[in-house]
This record gives sequence, C-alpha cells and structure tokens, in this order.
Amino acid sequence: MVGTKNNVERTGDRDLDFSATMRKPKGIRACDFDVVPICPMCNLPILLWEVKRQNKGPLWAYRHSTYVRNMARILGVPAYFVYHQPELKRFDLTSYKGEDLPTFSPHTFSLREEVFIAWIEKQQAKHVCRKTNSQSDETN
Repeated sequence: MVGTKNNVERTGDRDLDFSATMRKPKGIRACDFDVVPICPMCNLPILLWEVKRQNKGPLWAYRHSTYVRNMARILGVPAYFVYHQPELKRFDLTSYKGEDLPTFSPHTFSLREEVFIAWIEKQQAKHVCRKTNSQSDETN
C-alpha cells in the first residue's frame, strides 16, 4: 500500500513524503485538492470537487467533501462530489449548494467522459472572472 491507511495513492504521482508529514501536526487536518478546472483569465477555480473511486451513499459523500464545500463557499464557486468510475468512463456528480445537514437534498447526475468534458467547458463559459492581485502583478 502506498500512502496512508485513510488515503491510498494509486497513481504514484503525489509527493507521499510531504503528504505523510502534513498529517503529523497535532490538532490540524490536512487535505489535498483534487485537480480542478482553473479559469485562464483570472487564475481562479471555476468549481471545486472531491473525487473518489468509491461512493457509499449521499451522507458519506457529504461528509467526505466538507473542506471542498467550505472552500467553494469562500470562493463563490459550486462544489461537487464526483464518483469516478474509470472502467466505465463515467462520472457521477453530486452538487452541493451550501446545504447543511440534516436538510440537504443533493442533486446527482451521471455523465460519460466526453459529455463530462463538454460540461466542464460549459461551466467555464458560465464562470464570472474576478481580477486578482496576481493578474495585476503579471501585467506590471
């Protein structure tokens, strides 16, 4: 097994030493954001998601996407839980719009890979760019 008992690395691409070190400080939790689409104009995420290759139901998905939902709320972007089934080239997306337990009712939809890619491109088209400090630094 590569990684920790709670976070098994399957690709071998992640810096496992750093990941293990970041899980050692007492009283602090660590997370690693999954690859997210970034707007090429403002360099900010157009959405955030937690991606897993397993799904044990809506409550489990909700609990495993807490940091993503919190960060998305701060950034003002949508948050999703993505159940990725690579063998089927399928993505089940569960959207969260700031719902809190116990009243949340997530919306889940399934997309094939080519439709998923088109859906991400559509999200970019709907994204509202915000000028960032890094943009003004790059132009000066």
